[in-house]
Amino acid sequence: MLNIRTYIGLIGNKYESEYINGISATEFEFDKFNAKNSNSYFFVRMDETADEKSKKFFKKIKDSRRYKRFTTKEDLLDYVKISLRECMIKNLKTNDFNSTIIDDSTYNDVDEETMKLFRKFLKNKTIEDLFSKRSHEQILECIGAGKIDAKGNFHLNNAGALFFAKDVSKFGLDYEVKMVRFNGVDRRIIINQQTITSSIFNLLNEFELFFNRNTKIGTFIRGLKSYDIPEYPIEVVREAFVNALAHRDYSLSEDCITFYIYDDRILISSPGGLPDPLTVEDLIIEVNPKHRNKTICNIFKYT
Repeated sequence: MLNIRTYIGLIGNKYESEYINGISATEFEFDKFNAKNSNSYFFVRMDETADEKSKKFFKKIKDSRRYKRFTTKEDLLDYVKISLRECMIKNLKTNDFNSTIIDDSTYNDVDEETMKLFRKFLKNKTIEDLFSKRSHEQILECIGAGKIDAKGNFHLNNAGALFFAKDVSKFGLDYEVKMVRFNGVDRRIIINQQTITSSIFNLLNEFELFFNRNTKIGTFIRGLKSYDIPEYPIEVVREAFVNALAHRDYSLSEDCITFYIYDDRILISSPGGLPDPLTVEDLIIEVNPKHRNKTICNIFKYT
């Protein structure tokens, strides 16, 4: 599923009535959208009789976004269809969730405690050695979590924000994990629940704490020693949980990863189907790995 935010605006000779701060609702919506998105299309039906506010608004549109003039409703419909088709083709070619740069992010958005966690979890000697030779910005760029621009300013990409941002929700990413411990084998009674939107390394800590709180530990005695037996092996459950994070379809909005513990099972669900061109039948034969989120998988690989 391709998730594209697009703005379509219409402007004529007469400026609308004031909505807020002396501007119309259309101009207010345009300003809000224009601040964070690039898919904007305006369709103009103006002539020399247009009022001054309309002309001023039109100048703003010309200076910052694409527009096209129309005369009839039929022309307008055709132009809208063509623009939307162009928008979809452009985004199909470039829409890589992982590597999309968040232009309004800076290194100040990076959580230093998360950087410490990343270093603690590292198993890659090459990346570990960089901590004594490179800045954190350079390390993040090296692992694919962002880019340093021509002016030397660092910006996170979406994958980098999921792992390292102080506040993931600041960037409008659809990222949420819902963990629930049910009483019994259905969803009628909840014993414990938690919804988390923190960055991935912090989330993994929260996951393990929730797992330990809501599963049982048994004991057996051999000779003079007693041994704990967990209800489920944490290594196996963690691997499944990491897979849910790594392979989620992050283009799906208003959805979440779920981690449900019942009396008789654990159920982990991650939004999205198999990435193209994989099919269910492919899963039972040996095929080359196919990653929906290559950057996210690479960062996990380092740890």
